[in-house]
Amino acid sequence: MKKIFLTFIFATLLIFAKAQTLTSFVQAGIGFNVESGRGYLIFAEYGKTWKWLDVSLSADYESMFPLGESYSGGVTFYKNGIYHIDIDNHYGGVSQIDLMLNARIDIIKFFTANSRHALKIGGGLGYAIEQHVESQRFPYDSTLDYSLDANSTYCHLYVQNKNLWTGALRASYEFDITPKLTLGAFFRGSYMPCIGLSIRRNF
Repeated sequence: MKKIFLTFIFATLLIFAKAQTLTSFVQAGIGFNVESGRGYLIFAEYGKTWKWLDVSLSADYESMFPLGESYSGGVTFYKNGIYHIDIDNHYGGVSQIDLMLNARIDIIKFFTANSRHALKIGGGLGYAIEQHVESQRFPYDSTLDYSLDANSTYCHLYVQNKNLWTGALRASYEFDITPKLTLGAFFRGSYMPCIGLSIRRNF
């Protein structure tokens, strides 16, 4: 993966070295997971455009919190002053920050330079910081007191962090509101597929 990443950077710099005119842009957006509907993505991006090619650096934050929750159980009282609470409650999720170098080709502007529409397809390579969190509550018996405030659950929390090389596909449709301002809809995400809306400012 590192060799591919370095080759990708070299090819990008070579294209920029031969380009006559470059324009800068910043772009930001928010999207939601298309698989579960509970995760979300927020991204910010800075890049350069040459004709029909966008090359950028982006920071994506992907979150799957909460991954899912379930509640079930009951309470049993006994004559000897002991009660039992049976609760099953699970909470977990994954969050990830991606720092990526991206390249996208505008298919429409590849054929016509004056269109206000853009259909971009490409991808990115970069580094991800990933965090897994799992929390589980386990029941146990407690002695019943007069105020019924005995602690009846034990909570276990598990956190794991990972750093890894990652890749992602990028696709978007964008429309130029003005020569400087663009609104778009995108499909992106390295950990989970997300769709959403973006806004772009050209300089």
